[in-house]
Parts: sequence; structure tokens; C-alpha cells
Amino acid sequence: MGYTSRRPHRVPLISTKNRKMRLQYAQAHQNWTVEDCKNVAWSYESRFLLRHSDGRVRIWRKQNGNMDLSCLVTTERAGGGGVMVWGMFSWHTLGPLVPLGII
Repeated sequence: MGYTSRRPHRVPLISTKNRKMRLQYAQAHQNWTVEDCKNVAWSYESRFLLRHSDGRVRIWRKQNGNMDLSCLVTTERAGGGGVMVWGMFSWHTLGPLVPLGII
């Protein structure tokens, strides 16, 4: 019937309001050129786990259904075992990687 067993994509839990705002942002900037992007400083904050947990989940989905909401597993914040860092980069330079704390 066209279904295969796959592991779901892990995505952050995003509210409906934020999902709409992200879509508006993407639509407003979809025609940006490389030259436009050269004038932006990008920043990102991420958590890195220091321990490993094998909580593998499998789903059944069709070949092109990988981003269907029913095929996603949301991620939520959990305490312990990780470090939070922040960094920035632009076309011209890399900024520092700043540790924000152990979580």
C-alpha cells in the first residue's frame, strides 16, 4: 500500500501562533539572494546532550510523508545531562561559541 517503517523526524514543539509567524517570515524572505544574506548576522542557541538515551520510535508513513504532522515526534526541554551554547556567524566571520550553562 506504499507504507514503509521509518523513524520519525524530531522537531521542536511549536505553537500554532509561532508556526504562522515562521511561515510569514519564510514567505517574506523566499526571494532573498546570496547578496541579501551576506548582510545578516545569524545566531543560534542549542543544547547538546552529554548522555545517550536510546528511546527509538518507529512510525509507518508513505514515501513523501516525512514532514506530515502525524509523522513527527516533538521534542521538549528536559533537565539534566546537557550543556546549552550560543553562537553567531555571518558571511564574513564566525563569532564565539558561548557556553550558557549546564542543564
